[in-house]
Amino acid sequence: MALSDNSIIFRMGGDEFIIILPSTSKEKALLATNQLRENAKLFHIEGRELSISFGVSAMNSWADGFQKCVAESDGNMYVEKNGKREKR
Repeated sequence: MALSDNSIIFRMGGDEFIIILPSTSKEKALLATNQLRENAKLFHIEGRELSISFGVSAMNSWADGFQKCVAESDGNMYVEKNGKREKR
């Protein structure tokens, strides 16, 4: 399973969601997003594939700052999203 039982998911706004993976390294978070991305390929709505983009960041300590981590993740998500647009 891509997410553990202690994962926290909430809506940030619009179509953006945050998934918090406590006690998870950035490498494991990237593996989880790859699994979620592959799972999304299995779903079709009215013949259309789902589109999903991820931005990953890691807080190594509270000193890193939650807001900074969210901003970094958001920026990384837009990099991925824009890369997909360029491939069309």
